Amino acid sequence: MDFLRQLTVRQAVIILAVVLALILIGIILTSTGGGERDPLAATNTPSLSFDALSTPIAPDAESP
Repeated sequence: MDFLRQLTVRQAVIILAVVLALILIGIILTSTGGGERDPLAATNTPSLSFDALSTPIAPDAESP
């Protein structure tokens, strides 16, 4: 606890601002779905569902 007494007000404000900024960045990244992984997941899921809808079903293709 000695180093907390050695902090000046300016240093304490800077540390608090950095911690709050990191928390805010974490909240923004998790709310958008994880940052860089979100666009890949967003493009993969519609293409997979579209491919599943566009491929013909095997019993319909075999029926006369």
